[in-house]
Amino acid sequence: MRVLTFALSTFLFVAAVREPERVHPGFGAAVGSIGDFDGDGAADILVVELGARDRVEFATVVSGDSGLELGRIERAGSREPVLAGGPVPPPRSGTWASIRLVLHSTIARRSPRVAFGDDDDGDGVRERWNVDGAVLCRGSKRGAVLRSWTVPYDRYADYAPCDSVIALGDVNADGRTDLAVASRRFVQGGVVWVLSGAGLGVVRSFHGGEFDWNVGPSLAALGDVDGDHVPDFVVGSDNRIARELGTAHVISGRTGELVWRITRVDGRVHGSSFAR
Repeated sequence: MRVLTFALSTFLFVAAVREPERVHPGFGAAVGSIGDFDGDGAADILVVELGARDRVEFATVVSGDSGLELGRIERAGSREPVLAGGPVPPPRSGTWASIRLVLHSTIARRSPRVAFGDDDDGDGVRERWNVDGAVLCRGSKRGAVLRSWTVPYDRYADYAPCDSVIALGDVNADGRTDLAVASRRFVQGGVVWVLSGAGLGVVRSFHGGEFDWNVGPSLAALGDVDGDHVPDFVVGSDNRIARELGTAHVISGRTGELVWRITRVDGRVHGSSFAR
């Protein structure tokens, strides 16, 4: 009986001190849209994990339609990354070039700071939106500032410049190209605003703190991945400072709700469905 009791106590002790799960806090520090990798009609996502000194440690291709991992990229931080394979055939034409572009931008530490909207001044060329503290719309031919948008007033606003901007497509059905803007230092967890391309009004916004994750600054437009005919987007979450779970979130352009939450725990990539 004593032997049995000792064995049971030993088992409980070992279970109690079992090594905690590795949460990969740099996973999701960079994200990008790579087009339709697996031929299912939905844009797929490259999620990159960064380590110390922004070194690329891991990269994976995730389905925008199912949230499942499609393939991993070996030697992602080198000049010659290669596809490690997965449960799908080799990538469709054009997607490998997109993968290399996202990796190159990540290695060069470039967040999306330029986006192209509509032709506001009637010169036949789409205007260029760029991030320079505020978000500025410049005429593509002459470079003059046509419109601008700044972070809404907040006690933290002076310390929270805009970090990144992307063109989403038309999310509010007004016929104009709308924008998503991220500021990772605006209140706890950062925030992403979806702006109307017509009047720069805030269509919706969400704070990372509401979802217990940090915003960006990495953003990427995906097109419609949840089947509601409204373009969606993905937001990366860099938790290396807090050493918490790194994530990437696919956000519905129509509702602002989570569609997929993509994480990496103990080396395994997981996609969790929320909005469907």
